[in-house]
Amino acid sequence: MVSAIYKQQFFDFLARIIEPPLEVIRKVIPPMAGLDLSPAALIFILVVLQHILR
Repeated sequence: MVSAIYKQQFFDFLARIIEPPLEVIRKVIPPMAGLDLSPAALIFILVVLQHILR
């Protein structure tokens, strides 16, 4: 079983990687009606980049 400390470190690591691009997207697409669409936009951007770079 993974201890709580390792889980926290893992999620802190993910947050440090993912939050900067999400903050940029949030400036362009602000939350609407309390719904943050920045994660969906980031996934869309990454998928498009993946197809372009193939």
